[in-house]
Amino acid sequence: MHLSADESFDADSMITEYQWAWDEGIENGNMLSFVLERNTQVSLTVIDEHGGENTTEINIIPQTGPQVSDLQIIEDEGKVTLSWNWNGDVVQYNVLRNGERIDTVNETQFTDSPPLTGTISYAVEPVNDERTFIAGTSVGTTDVEVPIIEAPQASQAAGTALGVLVLFASIAILAPHYLRRGEVQ
Repeated sequence: MHLSADESFDADSMITEYQWAWDEGIENGNMLSFVLERNTQVSLTVIDEHGGENTTEINIIPQTGPQVSDLQIIEDEGKVTLSWNWNGDVVQYNVLRNGERIDTVNETQFTDSPPLTGTISYAVEPVNDERTFIAGTSVGTTDVEVPIIEAPQASQAAGTALGVLVLFASIAILAPHYLRRGEVQ
């Protein structure tokens, strides 16, 4: 939050001091910048060169900006699909796995094939050219299990067919040899 006292004036004198006060502190200067997390009353006291002062108070109600909502994380045989909703202007989304960015996407869905098993945390962090919308980020977890891949089994039918084929090939190759021997005798 940024507040300015630039519009303050004294009709018969000159302002020499600006004092800001709110729940978390006091600060001097014609500008005030702070992070606001709840409704807060802020007062500005201006003091002129003769010691005269005037105080103005305002109530500030923070507004929540756009955010990622309805984050769905679905794990299926080692693949993780994320989908979400966004209620702001067009942005990109950083997708984080266990706190590390793994991709930046333009759509509200993403599919991941994590290289590990166990509980994995995902975060979808909206970003544009100017900033990351930290307050708009959504986080979720899922348990990932790598599917068990069984070794292929030999086909019994294929083995029998191959055996019969080898038998016929052997007969075809050896039969002329045995027949010639029989003629010589």
